This record gives sequence, C-alpha cells and structure tokens, in this order.
Amino acid sequence: MDAVEVKLMCAVVGEESPFSIKIATNKTVDELKDEIKIKIMHPFAAKDLKLYLAIKDSNWFANKNLYEVNLAASNDISCMSQFKLMDPMDDISDYFDGNPPKKHIHVLVVYRKASKRKSNSSQILRSPKRSRTDDNLDKKLNWGFVTSSVDGVSLYEPIFPRDELINMIHNQVNQVRFVVLTSPAASGKTSTLILFKAKYPKIESIYVQMNSVEKSGFEILKSKKIDLQDEIIDFTVDPAKRYVFMLDDAQARYADTDFWHSLIKGSPVWLPQNISFIICATHVIDSGVESPTRAHF
Repeated sequence: MDAVEVKLMCAVVGEESPFSIKIATNKTVDELKDEIKIKIMHPFAAKDLKLYLAIKDSNWFANKNLYEVNLAASNDISCMSQFKLMDPMDDISDYFDGNPPKKHIHVLVVYRKASKRKSNSSQILRSPKRSRTDDNLDKKLNWGFVTSSVDGVSLYEPIFPRDELINMIHNQVNQVRFVVLTSPAASGKTSTLILFKAKYPKIESIYVQMNSVEKSGFEILKSKKIDLQDEIIDFTVDPAKRYVFMLDDAQARYADTDFWHSLIKGSPVWLPQNISFIICATHVIDSGVESPTRAHF
C-alpha cells in the first residue's frame, strides 16, 4: 500500500491541550516521537517519550476520557498499562491505515519521568505583599525595549524578593498554556510582569490591558493579533520561540463568558504549543471551567 499522510491528534498525559501531527504512514513511531518533540517544545529527548494508542473500550478518546486519564495518572502512572504501547520500530501504517476519526484523540504521550501534577491542579506561590504600586504603571510601559527601571520599579533590584515567584511563572509558561496570577489591587502584579520580561528577554512578551469599557475581550485580544472567533493568528509564529500574552486586569472582563470559554477551552485546540498566557487578576471566580495553574501572592 502506498504511503499516505495522516493527521493524528495527540495529547500529553498530565496536560490539557491536544495538538495535531501530520505524518506519512511509512514513517516509524520513532519518527513520530521526533515530530512530537518539535511540536510541543519540551526539554526532553524524543527517545524518552512513550506513545500509546488512545483507545478505550474499542473507541477513540474524547476530551472527557483525557481528563479521566490525567486524573488517574496523577496518582499512579502505571494506569497507562491498560493502553497499547506503540513500538518505536513499527511503522505508522501498523496502527493507522488512513485518517482516524476527527474530534478525537489518537495518541497519548507520556514522558519517561512523567509528572504527577493533576491536570486541573493549582500551584499557590506566595511572596511578601508590596505596600503600593502606581495605578497608571501599565499605561506607561514601553515593551519595545528594556530599561533599568520603570516608574521607580527597579528591574534588577526589586523592592521585595520576587525571584522565586518569577522563576516559577517562567517554569509554568513553558509547561502549561495558562498561568493565573492573583493578588489584591496595588500589590505588584503589573510590576511582576515588567520583571518577568526583563529577566527573560528571549521570550516574546506581549502586554494586554483587559480593563476596557469600549472593547470586548475578543476585540482586545484581536488587537494583539489573535482572533479567537475566526481562529486566526495575524503574525508569523517562530516555532523556536516562546510567546507569552500577559492579560492584565483580567477581572474587568469576567462577565465576558464567551471570550473566556473561547480562550480557555477553545484556543488550545488550534493555537501553537509555544503560545502561553499569564492571566493577572485581583481575584478568581468559579466559572465551571477547569482551572489553569495559579500563582497567588
């Protein structure tokens, strides 16, 4: 049989965002591992991946099945033994003779040293509270260059130790799609974003002010080149680069439920894996949407 190209929906066990891989059926499973490593940009060797067919009770996985596996694997990764392990020496055609059904997950990906973090867990990070911050600070940022200070906030000698917090945020944006940063008003969230950008200049940090009475959440993010409604990215994405959109004052748009549903639940299906979001807010609400990783100070 001649080789054909198939589109496989893959999901990393312990994470919530499926992604697609196109690969020819005459390629090997080992070559599929290489493609997955390139797509999700994690710091591991392709050989350290294990791939499983996402079939349960003779049916391909739906999203709800992924949540169940994530929950089980967070307690005991040996639960993956119930799935068929794909042999690296096999061809893709040994498992797929054509495109599998759409809107399902086909391959489950496990790191050899798999994380036991629950898919909907929240990581609470604590840092001393700052006494005040300039309410207009976010309006005065110039994200095109890095200076030694902005409105009195030293980028290299912060007024209280935040290195651990910023390092943890950095680690999370390289692992998950969404990180929520919450703290009371005037406690230093915006200045934390400044310090994050200064410390990691190789990351493309895009500041997004969500506190607008004139624009919807969709319009605000579209002005930053991401159209959630039409699923369009209006800029060239460098696969070797990390992009972080910093949504400040997110609580101002909490009533915009369609926007948040499209962002949290919809965008992971089509956005590249190297685009992440830091969501800054004074508080969180229970919206029924599975919680992203959360930092609080």
